[in-house]
Amino acid sequence: MTNYDDIENLARKGAHNIVDLCRAEYADLLARKGAQSSLSFPDTVYELPCHYALTPDSIKTLGDAHALELAPDADLAQMGQAVLLSAELILALKSSSGDPVAHIPDKVIRELGYKLVDGTIPGILLLLGSADDPKALVALARDAQSRGLLTFLSGPLIAQLEAEGVALGLETMLVPLHPTLLGAALAGSVAIRAGLIFGGIGRGERGSMIHYLAERLPAVAIHLGDVNETTAAVAAAAWLLAIPIVSDRQLGDIEFKLHSLQPGENPITIACEMRGIKARIEKVDIPIPFGSAFEGERVRKPDLAIEIGNNITPSFELLTMAPLSDVEDGKITVHGADIDTLTEGGTTPLGIVIRVGGRKMQEDFATVIERRLHDWFNRAMGVMHVGQRDVNWIRISKGAKQAGFVLRHLGVIAHACIHADFGAIVDRVQVDIYTAEADVLREREKAREFYRARDARLAGLTDEAAEMFYSCLLCQSFAPNHVCIVTPERTGLCGSVSWLDARASHELAPLGACTPVLRGTVLDEQKGDFSGVNDYVRKASHGALEGCTLYSLLDRPMTSCGCFEIAMVLVPEANGVLVIGRDDVVDTPLGMGFTTLAGTIGGGAQVPGFMGIAKRYIISRKFLRAEGGIARLVWLSSALKEALRSELERRAEEQGLAGFVDKIATENEATDLDSLQAWLEKVGHPALRMDALI
Repeated sequence: MTNYDDIENLARKGAHNIVDLCRAEYADLLARKGAQSSLSFPDTVYELPCHYALTPDSIKTLGDAHALELAPDADLAQMGQAVLLSAELILALKSSSGDPVAHIPDKVIRELGYKLVDGTIPGILLLLGSADDPKALVALARDAQSRGLLTFLSGPLIAQLEAEGVALGLETMLVPLHPTLLGAALAGSVAIRAGLIFGGIGRGERGSMIHYLAERLPAVAIHLGDVNETTAAVAAAAWLLAIPIVSDRQLGDIEFKLHSLQPGENPITIACEMRGIKARIEKVDIPIPFGSAFEGERVRKPDLAIEIGNNITPSFELLTMAPLSDVEDGKITVHGADIDTLTEGGTTPLGIVIRVGGRKMQEDFATVIERRLHDWFNRAMGVMHVGQRDVNWIRISKGAKQAGFVLRHLGVIAHACIHADFGAIVDRVQVDIYTAEADVLREREKAREFYRARDARLAGLTDEAAEMFYSCLLCQSFAPNHVCIVTPERTGLCGSVSWLDARASHELAPLGACTPVLRGTVLDEQKGDFSGVNDYVRKASHGALEGCTLYSLLDRPMTSCGCFEIAMVLVPEANGVLVIGRDDVVDTPLGMGFTTLAGTIGGGAQVPGFMGIAKRYIISRKFLRAEGGIARLVWLSSALKEALRSELERRAEEQGLAGFVDKIATENEATDLDSLQAWLEKVGHPALRMDALI
């Protein structure tokens, strides 16, 4: 059995080795490329993120790293920092030399943000080393997936999993980083950027970052295989970031840092307990693995068994409320042939009609539950679901079909998940699945009547008509002072929480993240300034904010956590605003893309002129009402413009802005401020005739 002193001595030797390797590789690249050569990771505004957070230095070139202080002979924490910074620098040197390095972009961390705060991803697992038994390693990986853990892989076990045919990548939540343990620095970079993006922590705020990671980020590591100097050094780096380690070797236990597995103990269970991760294991009676880890999985053409929808076959899905007496719980009926009779690569029409009944069920909740079908169906490994209503698209893989998955199992998933997630309001669930084309077409017309009625109902929901708004404080788990206010005409900035969602969430969990917010006295109707909202924001932000306005970018705008869909920024030179989405890969006329601009927004800070918003808020009647509404839109990415075109045109017509949408510049018309101004003058953009914003 190894004791603490043994591990510290091993770590010191390992730290020396890693620091020496770093210095040698640095000197070599410096001699070859020169001090002015850039040194960075792609797709991040935080340069070398671990250095950015833990040191006061700005490292953008090889010359900047020349005076970097590394202390492998100090205490365990300083050794850990030396290892972390050295490993990150080695990988940055490789990246700058053109070698592929699996650095996770800022954009991906923002995309994962909401899943982390709402518990879909309950925690982060770092899986290190080499397994004695590859089959047991596969079982461990599947266990991590079934619990929804975001799992980063580093070391020889990556090759072991690949040899066993396990699909790796962000879409499977098993993310390979590096074939050596140095890849742990890339996982450390993800953890640290969570603090930078969501926690509002600044450059060099080492103490705040370490405290944030200990209190806010549920991360844990499992190491498989023998322990050596490198292993111990990486352990010191993990402990610096408050990441405890579970080992399959008998090393003894160190409270809050190390646990040696005992016979019969499940490594994932022990790891989750060490870090307080509450992972929900979803039990659904289907023949393939099921869990949130598979939600981003894509079924490619070579692996395709069955394809449905996507303008290839008629398809739709509908969930409606029915009287309890008309719903037989657990009854799943397939009307027509199931896919076990189809040859691989085939297609089929599909209609899914779900009826739910419950004493506390309300008609408005039907659309909320229906939208969750997308998440639930995607949790089945080998099933890909895109879209909703009558524009859905489903692909089922060869592996899933060969394992015995059929369309009836979509009903099994819906039944189990509706009861699990909405059991407080739903008592019974019945599913009818149609595959004969005549039946699908007939039932689709009935479904479209429901869709039209819902759209008319939702269109009539206004902020003025609502007695209550709702808060969403889910993101306070990462951004402690951020407060999101959700109204009928302003969706939460992540795009995932509408007013109906928030109301349903409160019904399900009265003490949960969504709380009714009394609107109170109208202080300024144009700005959306309400006394009740201000009182709530002041209290919920722990006094960090005096309040916020709901329709203004310039006067106490609503804060952002970090997982917003869209970045909106004031452009004084154009007397308007530009808008760019998280998925956009273009630069704005300010010379910055989404990643860079988003770096100025988030962490719960209230920054006039900068705001994170949901995509749907752009076409709301309350969008920038204080500043003049959509007429202030001077630049959008072309992808966003086309995605929102029809709704933008409808909103522009309401405001008497004929031909307005084509006057909004994109990256095709304006790549800098001069070309933006020239375009706006050429087309006569209305923003040029409006009052000056500042």
